Amino acid sequence: MKGKVALYALFLALVAAGVWWWEGSRTPQPRNLVAALLLLPLFAFVLWLKIDWAPEQASRRQLAKEGGATTKRSASDEITDAAERP
Repeated sequence: MKGKVALYALFLALVAAGVWWWEGSRTPQPRNLVAALLLLPLFAFVLWLKIDWAPEQASRRQLAKEGGATTKRSASDEITDAAERP
């Protein structure tokens, strides 16, 4: 997980730097750079949730609905399973 989040953070930073360079903007102020460095891991974590974690959880739930055995369950699975029961 940490490796993918770091990879996504690097990707986001490179895209932001590329856009900044392409548009020929002036150098960002230090407070904006600090804000970007603080927000970059958060955005990378959200990207990891969307791309990697959510599809895995969805396929695990689909397999459980079809009657297949799951190898690993988490507390969030039990909460959502309980919410789906009548």
